[in-house]
Amino acid sequence: MWNVISGNEYLKQKNTTHNQKRHLINIIGARPAITNDLPWYPSHSLSKNTNKFSIQRNIKVFNDNQVLLKKMMEIDQKDAQLSQKKLSKSFQMHKIKSSAEYVRKSNEKFIGIENQKMLQRIVSQKSVYQNKDFKKQNLQANLYKQNISRQNKKYNLDYTILAKKELLSDSAFIRRSSLSTQAYSSFSKSPILMALNSKKNENAKDFIDFPIL
Repeated sequence: MWNVISGNEYLKQKNTTHNQKRHLINIIGARPAITNDLPWYPSHSLSKNTNKFSIQRNIKVFNDNQVLLKKMMEIDQKDAQLSQKKLSKSFQMHKIKSSAEYVRKSNEKFIGIENQKMLQRIVSQKSVYQNKDFKKQNLQANLYKQNISRQNKKYNLDYTILAKKELLSDSAFIRRSSLSTQAYSSFSKSPILMALNSKKNENAKDFIDFPIL
C-alpha cells in the first residue's frame, strides 16, 4: 500500500496526521521508568575477608608512603649547589635565550607596524560598489524572500494542529480511555496541549475543548 499512499496526497496527509496524533498520546502518557537514587551501600564491610583485605591494603599504602618520604629526605639532604661548570653553562644558555627573546620581540614589533600600515591603506581605500547596484540587489533579494514565503504558506501543512484536532474530536478515544477527573486535569494542563491551544491557525478558527469525564 506504500505506493498508493505516496501517490495520493490526501492519504499521505491522513497517515502523517495519524502518526503525529499517536506521538502526542505517547508523550502525554509518558511516565519515568528509571530511578536515579544511589544504591544501598553499607557504612562498613559485612565480610571478614573484605575487612582483612582493607587492612592489608592500608598497611601497603603506609609502607609505600614511608619509602617515598625517606627518598625525599635523602634528596633534600644532598648538596644542591651546582658546580662551576654547570653554572657557566647555565649562564650561557640564559644569554642565548635572552638573545632569542630580543629577536622575537623585534620581529613582533616590525610585524605590528606593517599590519598598521596595511590597515590604514584598507580603511582609506574607497569602495567601488555603487549605491544603485546595492538597491537593485536588495530589491531582488526581497522579491525572492516574498516568493519563498508565499510558496511555504501554500504547500506547508502543520500536521501538529491537524493531529490535535483529530485527537480532541475523536470520541471513540475518549470512551475507551479510563481517565479519572484528576488524570484528565493533568492531561488538559500538559505543556503540549497548552502550547497547541495558544497557537492560532488561519485555516482552523475554532478549537474543540476536551469534555470533562
